[in-house]
Amino acid sequence: MRRRALAGLIAAALGLGMLWFGQLANALPLGSVAVSGIGGLTVVVGLEYLRRRRGTLRNTADVDPPEPGYRSTVPGEDVDADLAAGGAEGAERRSQIRHRLREVTAEVLVANGGYRPEGARQAVDDGTWTDDEVAAGYLAEPMKIPPRLQVRQLFRRRSTTRVFVRHTLDALREVRGGR
Repeated sequence: MRRRALAGLIAAALGLGMLWFGQLANALPLGSVAVSGIGGLTVVVGLEYLRRRRGTLRNTADVDPPEPGYRSTVPGEDVDADLAAGGAEGAERRSQIRHRLREVTAEVLVANGGYRPEGARQAVDDGTWTDDEVAAGYLAEPMKIPPRLQVRQLFRRRSTTRVFVRHTLDALREVRGGR
């Protein structure tokens, strides 16, 4: 094996030398017989390589199993479950959503609306933080739902809380300047 590697190294060096120095190629008397001999030798070496590889199995790389899939959480995914919940537990969850929205609204009013923290909480309690009467009434303390919306929701299948949340989020987006 070492002899073959040494012969290959010498042949490669000779070939590179001929590429860089054209006079080296002219110095060696290579006629058609020599070129045919080198070509035949190349074929023999290639066939020998194939003969040795013929009976062996292909080696494949051993790879680690892929990482287990990780499902990342989607912001607001828990809110959808809370809105869909029914019964006494659902009422408690929807109440938690309302309180979370009240906190977020106060924070947004301080950050983007030019309110001081006390003024923001007071504006949310009074319902004066937005022109949207549905969002303002939903977050007001106590909650003030417009009568026309109460009547309209009696004949719709959509959750009233979902409508309130949608209006509140739209009003918050407006306070934030469309972001």
